[in-house]
Amino acid sequence: MTRQPHSPIVSTEDVHGTAVYDVAGKKMGRVDHLMIDKASGRVTAAVINVAGFLGIGHSHREVPWTALAYRTALHGYQLSSEHAPID
Repeated sequence: MTRQPHSPIVSTEDVHGTAVYDVAGKKMGRVDHLMIDKASGRVTAAVINVAGFLGIGHSHREVPWTALAYRTALHGYQLSSEHAPID
């Protein structure tokens, strides 16, 4: 475990499995993995594991890394409104 709560730097180990919430604060899934640009080394996107209906099955949704903001009160990432899921 590499968690350091007061550090602005986070390990990918700690991001994996972190909850992701929609704009309304409803849990929509968890971070499955990150997409990293090979040349720059920058994180470009997060792939969210979204649970299926009644918890059966799942799907993956890729969102730009910049569309997520860590919310301490939620202990997870919250998706910005322009990237809200389409029903």
